[in-house]
Amino acid sequence: MLNHFVGYLASVMYNLAIAYRSDKICKLHGFKGVRLGNVFVSGNIKIGPKTYVNSGRIVSGSRSKVVIGKRCNIGYNVLIAARTHPKEDPTNPSLPRKEADIIIGDRVWIGANVVIREGITIGDDAIIGANSVVTHDVEPNQMVGGVPARPLKVKKLVEHGFHLAHV
Repeated sequence: MLNHFVGYLASVMYNLAIAYRSDKICKLHGFKGVRLGNVFVSGNIKIGPKTYVNSGRIVSGSRSKVVIGKRCNIGYNVLIAARTHPKEDPTNPSLPRKEADIIIGDRVWIGANVVIREGITIGDDAIIGANSVVTHDVEPNQMVGGVPARPLKVKKLVEHGFHLAHV
């Protein structure tokens, strides 16, 4: 029992250390069973239980948030950014940043080197292929990939589990 508690405490402290790497204190919620690798976290971030993130950046602004559901698998070098510079003059620091929430559902699989732009919602059980740039919402059970990411297949429920059908 004591070993279990010490292990849990160590994982909470590790996640706090990772979250504190940002330029200001991060509102990171949902420590139970969350595994973070080499991840930079900044802003209002909520991560569901049994989710892991291998490496990358998860950032939001003061007017946005990132919510990642439970049991998600997020690959290496993934950028999830709920804020960006304005298109009109991206190098002007006096202009406000464009911000919009990112919502990632439960059991989502995100491959390596993926970029998820501000304002995106990804439905439950979706798959994002490696090296994709997600610029539009992804429906539940959908597999997307490419630059920009586009639908490739849809997971359909069959009697003994899922199978993939072409779109």
